[in-house]
Amino acid sequence: KQWYQRRVAITAGGNMLLIYAIILGVIIIVQLIAGILAFIYSDEAEEIVDKNAKKFLEDYDGKSQTSLVLNRVMEKFECCAVNSINDFKTGTTKTVWNQNDVPDSCCKKMTDGCGVGYFNEPNPANFYTEGCVDKTVAAFKENFKLAGICGLVFIIIEVIQIVFACALRKNADGVLA
Repeated sequence: KQWYQRRVAITAGGNMLLIYAIILGVIIIVQLIAGILAFIYSDEAEEIVDKNAKKFLEDYDGKSQTSLVLNRVMEKFECCAVNSINDFKTGTTKTVWNQNDVPDSCCKKMTDGCGVGYFNEPNPANFYTEGCVDKTVAAFKENFKLAGICGLVFIIIEVIQIVFACALRKNADGVLA
């Protein structure tokens, strides 16, 4: 009876290692497909960011949640509006935003009301005039490379795990007995 139980354990262990290897293989395939799709569609990232940023800017009122998000992006990336600071004159809704002003988050030295009347007396030296789309997309692309490197490292580790699982399964008698 003891011999039979040992044989069942060895066989079950070998089968579990095979199932483990198959599942890892499927995960690798899914990761490769996701990586390839991300690479193919990465060029559309700039278009998507530009489109959404223009919508945020159109609805900009300085108080809404989307306005606060845009302010945060402008502060973090030291930029203003979508393509340039002039977007606040032409890209905002007149009834929602005074088109002579820019948000305080466009000021290099941010103080309360520093962007009021910018277009009446423009002083580009005190303001971020570059748009945020280029800077945001550049940050995405930089992190995209890092994510790709991490993905390749994970795939290599998973392939090594598959090789070890198959080797253990082949020698299951000696390892699991």
